Amino acid sequence: MEQENKSNKSYDQYNPKSSRGEEAPTRKITRREMIVGAAGLSLGALVAFTGARFDEYTRDQEILSSAPEYSAAEKNLVIEWLPDTVKRWEPQIEKYSNEYKIDPNLLAIMMTVESGGDPTADSGVAKGLMQIIDSTAEDINERLVADKKTDYDLFNPDTSVEFGAAYIRYLIDQFSDPRHGPSWDETVSVVAAGYNGGQDAANLYLKNKWEGLESYDRQTLNYTRYVRVMWQERHDPLSFTYRYWHDTANGKALVDKAEQYRLP
Repeated sequence: MEQENKSNKSYDQYNPKSSRGEEAPTRKITRREMIVGAAGLSLGALVAFTGARFDEYTRDQEILSSAPEYSAAEKNLVIEWLPDTVKRWEPQIEKYSNEYKIDPNLLAIMMTVESGGDPTADSGVAKGLMQIIDSTAEDINERLVADKKTDYDLFNPDTSVEFGAAYIRYLIDQFSDPRHGPSWDETVSVVAAGYNGGQDAANLYLKNKWEGLESYDRQTLNYTRYVRVMWQERHDPLSFTYRYWHDTANGKALVDKAEQYRLP
């Protein structure tokens, strides 16, 4: 689980309120007890589908009624500050991002925070590069991937990246809005919230932004903030937010473990 260092003098540089002029609450709240029993995970995050099936996983129609028109801004991975443990998956990231029409830089950022680029990452609940739980993987394979698989392994890098890309595409289709362009910062935020916290988190973000996530779950709030601000820094030569995640959350442990993996 992420640990915040509120006394760090550089924290305001990370906090989206000061670095991007947006409200991002910092009051400590009690972490909710997730259905999948994910409290205290040692891995970066969890695709928490919270038990719902895809036919139940839809945006709140009172919030959003217009059809999403998100389009990927990039076709290639351009982030310079990604750890090498994530960069080594560039072929898979670009392949499946282009196939499912998402930005490969968003996929790479989410992979970084999920597993640090470790294909063997296993929380005991979620697995692989994109930290997908078994029940979510079943739905992804059944309804979202281009070619349904008769057998799959979530520790297989290609499978994990494809399933993650397909799921991100699904969240974009469900929760994006044309008004989120051209920066797509809001789409990134709601997708990150949904990927980590499920439908409720995505809808709460759409309704009340950071205050909605603050009332929901500290871990989902932090995850969404990390992904969003790293996304905003994707064209910068360095990312303060990545360094903050690496040095003060559990990012270093994830990346260090990922470095132990050797490509076959």
